[in-house]
Amino acid sequence: MKAYRRLPAVFGCWLALTCLPPALGHELTSDRLTLIQHDPRHLSLQLLVDMPALIHRIIAPKQPGTPFILTLSSQPASQIATAMQKVQQRVQADLQLRHAGQTLKLTNWRWPDIGQVQEALRQRAVQLLVAPGEHSHESTLKIQAEVLANAEINSVSLALPAELKPLMLVSYRPQQQWIQPSDSLVSVALSAPSKPATR
Repeated sequence: MKAYRRLPAVFGCWLALTCLPPALGHELTSDRLTLIQHDPRHLSLQLLVDMPALIHRIIAPKQPGTPFILTLSSQPASQIATAMQKVQQRVQADLQLRHAGQTLKLTNWRWPDIGQVQEALRQRAVQLLVAPGEHSHESTLKIQAEVLANAEINSVSLALPAELKPLMLVSYRPQQQWIQPSDSLVSVALSAPSKPATR
C-alpha cells in the first residue's frame, strides 16, 4: 500500500493519535462463519467479519492499527477498492472446504460494495477517536459464497487464512416442514447441543 498521506485536520494532531490504542484489538472479535446445508449437495457459507480489522490484518499487519484505519478511511474509494481487492484474493484463495480428500469449489462469492466498506471504515475511525476503548459492531459486514457438489456432503474439513482467526463457527442443516391451514398446533423438534468429544 502507498505510504501514508498527511492526515486531514479533522483527525486532530499527532499528539491525539499517540494517545489512542496502537492497534486494533482482536480479543473481542465478533467474527462468525456459518455453514448451512440446504440439501445433500448444497452448502452456503456466510462470514460476518469486522471489516476494518480484517483489512488491517491483511494489508498492513505490522503497522499500528489506529493510524492505519484513520488514514485509509480518509482515502478515495479507488484506494479502498485496491485494498479490498487484496483482501478478497487472500480470503478466496485460502478459505477452503474439503470433502473426501477433494477441495470443494466455492462459487458465487458476494462481497460488500466499496461504499459499505468505506462507511465501515469511517464509523471505525470515529469510534477510535471518540470511544477508543469500546468494541463496536457497526463495522461488521457480510461475505457469502456457496458450494454445489457432485455428490452428497456428509462432513467437511475447513481451512482458513490466519487473518480470519479466531472466529465462531456455526454449522447446521435446517429442518423444514409445511404448516397447513388446518394445523392448529405444530410440533417442532429441537436438537440438543452435541457434547464435546472426549479424548
